[in-house]
Amino acid sequence: MRLLWVLLFFIFILNAVSAEEIAQLYVTTPFDNQVSVIENYFQKKLPNKKTIIYTKVPRGLILSIDEKEFFDEGSSVLKPQGKLLLNAISDVLKNFDNQCVVESHTDEPIADNNIMKYDWELTIMRANAVVDYIVVKTKFPYGRIFPQGYGEIMPFYDNVARKNFSNRRVDFVIFDYDIER
Repeated sequence: MRLLWVLLFFIFILNAVSAEEIAQLYVTTPFDNQVSVIENYFQKKLPNKKTIIYTKVPRGLILSIDEKEFFDEGSSVLKPQGKLLLNAISDVLKNFDNQCVVESHTDEPIADNNIMKYDWELTIMRANAVVDYIVVKTKFPYGRIFPQGYGEIMPFYDNVARKNFSNRRVDFVIFDYDIER
């Protein structure tokens, strides 16, 4: 009987809401405009390189940067040019209230003498290094950015981005909605 009531409720709701009204629920003009503004700011502040790409997705804007811009192979120590990129990224993000997740990805072989044994350990250390730098050195609010390491479990397939873009990357996911940790 309960299932019947639930079914009747959904039928009522679907009949009460027109297709046009449902379509309006998915209109995200304010977000699209804000994401476009954020992307334009990044494009003005960051160098125009093949190692930097922008992708709009339902959760927001993803700024993907090849790990070589930030780290040497197998290392979680930021390069000087990587710090310059992070300064520019922080400058842009400070203009908006959006929250950001720094997602580190890699598929590198880990050397035997390395303190890390797995890719996910390396990516966690890299994401932490990026977030620590942004929070400590650029005074970015620590409650609006946090790190996440994925190792090799989220490859960047060709159907999602430019061909041959690296699975070894750092993604800055700028959300279009509030998130909680």
